[in-house]
Amino acid sequence: MTPMETSNEQIYNIYLPKVAEESPIDSLEKIEPVGKIRNYIDISFEGIKRVENGVSAFYPMAIFGYYGSGKTFFVRKLSEKIVKELERTIPLHFYLGQTSYFDLIKFVDELIESIEVFIERGDKTKATISGYNPEKWMKYLEVLKAAREKISNEEAEKSNVEAFIKFLNEINHAGYYPFVFFDEFETVWIGGVLQDDRSYRVFVDFSSRLFEMIRGKAYSGGICFVLTKPVRELIREAASMNPRLVRELNEAFGTSLVDYPEMYPLEREPARETLNIFNINWSYEDLELLSKKYNLVIHEDILMAISRVLPTPRAVINIYYKLLAINRSNITSPTIFGKLAEDKLDIFINKVISEFVAPNSKWHLIFKTLVENGILYVYSRDWETIKKIAALLEVSASDEKKLVQKVKNYLNKLRDLGLYEYNKPYSTYLISPDVLAFLLGIEKLPDGRKANEDTLKLKVKAKIEERKKKKQMYRESKVIS
Repeated sequence: MTPMETSNEQIYNIYLPKVAEESPIDSLEKIEPVGKIRNYIDISFEGIKRVENGVSAFYPMAIFGYYGSGKTFFVRKLSEKIVKELERTIPLHFYLGQTSYFDLIKFVDELIESIEVFIERGDKTKATISGYNPEKWMKYLEVLKAAREKISNEEAEKSNVEAFIKFLNEINHAGYYPFVFFDEFETVWIGGVLQDDRSYRVFVDFSSRLFEMIRGKAYSGGICFVLTKPVRELIREAASMNPRLVRELNEAFGTSLVDYPEMYPLEREPARETLNIFNINWSYEDLELLSKKYNLVIHEDILMAISRVLPTPRAVINIYYKLLAINRSNITSPTIFGKLAEDKLDIFINKVISEFVAPNSKWHLIFKTLVENGILYVYSRDWETIKKIAALLEVSASDEKKLVQKVKNYLNKLRDLGLYEYNKPYSTYLISPDVLAFLLGIEKLPDGRKANEDTLKLKVKAKIEERKKKKQMYRESKVIS
């Protein structure tokens, strides 16, 4: 790491991994959290520390955030802090995003194996291990192995969840506090985790025991669920994507969870009041802080657009590396976006827009010109940007006021086509999120909506029909008046 001192802060020239689970343990220690995540780590650590100090018996938490928002990074940095600063708390990080089953004892066995590989071979790449302290992990390993030996395979087969709770209690009996992380918990609902009958049974049983675990009735320590969105929303998605799971959970809880999601333990009011909830979201200012701290040179207009489409560190890091690969010397120019989106832009023009414009229309060419020159974000009172757009579109007028209005007319037309959006309070035009996502090669928006040709066609078509209706209503009102 090579820090460069500035007047108020440090800028770090280090390699940031595109996904936190790929970062080696020792490299992870060099990456400092930024913004909300840093504060959240400190807050949650204080809660966990209270358990070890005997002030409280349990600390439950939930982390919500889009893919790429830094949830796994949060978990790994919190685990790292636990390993560094606490003596009797053991982080048990189960990463469900890389599994095809739900088996709690198997999760334990795999974690123990990962710790052994880390200690014996020096393997630093496991996402479930954080905090580069082999001596401390050796001590943890002895406790975990001793607790695991108390659980027979017959017990695990008879009741996987009961065996897991017994395992956690054995850790307590050894004088330690297990803190369990279920990372990417949403994949159980809408991913590929439940691929066999046994996994369904174990998860249903686990769900039935969740309330007592959240309330600290099953063991002393803590638990954390890491999800993209609240379970009530995942239940609705699972109803179409994984109806078997919802059907079996309905039978277990004796109700329709789609109609009454508050019956699921993570949504029950007492549990929601108990859970310490951390929502990770990133504003333009947060992403700008991240970019400055780690010297990710991205033009402010591109960064502003990203903050509206995929407001996540992962998006910023990935796009920075793409920009760097295209043209290292001109990365600060907004026109670099034209090269970044070159192939997708041609597809968008030829297969989406051209279908809805008249043969003599030039609106698709106007849009292409603006995108190629990095005009993604326009403050309508910014005279220099207005002049630049006028020059690009070869627009002229007798005075400044008329020129501004002409340019705004063009931008309003692109807004009517659904290609740009207008934020009235801020007098700002910004390229539409789904359009930008498509141009960047991003398949889905943060909320899960697709950004492909078909959905974009439907959007443009709907916008055009909406515009036609408004014109028709206006003409009719004129006739009546």
